[in-house]
Amino acid sequence: MDIYDEQELFDILENTDITDERGLTITIGRNIGKTPMSDELWTEFRNRTVRLITGELYSNATYQGVWVNSDNVEIHETSAIFYGVTDLSELEVLEELHFLRELFMQDAIGYQFGYTGLVERKGQ
Repeated sequence: MDIYDEQELFDILENTDITDERGLTITIGRNIGKTPMSDELWTEFRNRTVRLITGELYSNATYQGVWVNSDNVEIHETSAIFYGVTDLSELEVLEELHFLRELFMQDAIGYQFGYTGLVERKGQ
């Protein structure tokens, strides 16, 4: 780890842009209970969910997820995770996620909401 004197730190800060935005990460699963939803329904679920990312979309990934249900049974399912910027409030995000959870018959939808930042050199 580098050690900087006070002037070096001021120089670094002077040449750094710091931005903050509301970041949103949403994780959804394909199953309804233990059964995967149809391809068409899964596509619609993903499309409606990703619309909550109203700004830059940094990640849109599908992966094979595993979780344990309340009966201690391991469930394997296709999952998706979206990460990006939103101009929605957390309340607006929660309202929409609750609606999507009901509409697509999900046990739960995972999310993280908060301020994210990017620290980079000015002019880059």
